[in-house]
Amino acid sequence: MKPDDQGRFGFNVKGGADQNLPILVSRVAPNTPADTCIPRLNEGDQVLMINGRDVAGLTHDQVVKLIRASRERHPAELLLTVRPN
Repeated sequence: MKPDDQGRFGFNVKGGADQNLPILVSRVAPNTPADTCIPRLNEGDQVLMINGRDVAGLTHDQVVKLIRASRERHPAELLLTVRPN
């Protein structure tokens, strides 16, 4: 998915290795790239990979930084591999 005009993808995550929890989508804002991408991202989906990088063992902050760093790619694009809820 590509970020919106403000550089946002429109979803939040929770969990991480620092919390001994998987990375889960905690919120998807309406009418955002995360809401309108195909397949749609859903609350409760488990994030397995970000742009081809396995997120197992990463802390919450590391995952957030990976997501934000994808805005700096050319072209700016975020590829998620998820396990649907």
